[in-house]
Amino acid sequence: MFEVREIREGYKGVFATRNIKVGEIIFKEKPFFQLDLSKPMLSWEMMQLNQELDPFVVANEGKEQPEYPAEARKIIERQIELRARDEYPKISANQKVKWMSLHDAHQKIPKDCGPVGIFGLKSDTGKRMNGKIGEVKDYHENTQRYAVKVPKYEELKLIKRQNLKSPGGIFRTNAFRTQGLFETRCRINHSCDPNTSSDPQDLPSIMFAMLEDESDSVEDFIGQLKSVRPDESAVVARRYIAKGEELTCSYIDCNLSTQERTEILQMKYNFLCNCTACTNNVTI
Repeated sequence: MFEVREIREGYKGVFATRNIKVGEIIFKEKPFFQLDLSKPMLSWEMMQLNQELDPFVVANEGKEQPEYPAEARKIIERQIELRARDEYPKISANQKVKWMSLHDAHQKIPKDCGPVGIFGLKSDTGKRMNGKIGEVKDYHENTQRYAVKVPKYEELKLIKRQNLKSPGGIFRTNAFRTQGLFETRCRINHSCDPNTSSDPQDLPSIMFAMLEDESDSVEDFIGQLKSVRPDESAVVARRYIAKGEELTCSYIDCNLSTQERTEILQMKYNFLCNCTACTNNVTI
């Protein structure tokens, strides 16, 4: 029903391999890593961030729906990034490979030390290093390159920032809403007018679309939903998807204005959306 394929070097997407009806469950998937935000994390930087966030928390006390301005959201994103970076060394080698295969939209590489994924190198030697997980040992200000210890190479390799990605940046880029990382779901690219959804709040509108489409499978759809386990995420077609069409999902609340969506996407995912909803200034 779908396949993951490269859109351009270093960037992948998910595409329909046949026509998909509205309401079809395209796939179900468990996260290969789930971040537990309830676990305490003791570090100097986290303590500083908590202090910076405290005024916003106090301002939201007693509110049913807390509202955090962009400044507070940046602090929260940094906290999540730190937690993910702290958990990365504790997971299995297989999980690390899956984690590092995902995209990093931020590429804020620590200059002192830490694991990094290597990608996009063009030389013959570089191509052999692509896909490997290395360790930053130093940063050379004069050349603006990172000295990276790469497996099976004795000498340190000097690599530019744009060819490296970090666990924290990858998690921040891919773990939307659920704070989990998925091998396939995280390959689905964003649109403010998406053709798929994993959000339970979208289910009524999907079922309404099925009725409008005179679909006779609403009961089957409800039955399939009941088969989705609590630890799984189901990707469902929001509308008819033609064979060869790229699957898209929304990383944010599509009900926001174009300006609000643009601000959040640039802050959290570091890109400017050019989907039809944004180019036509439409709120979904």
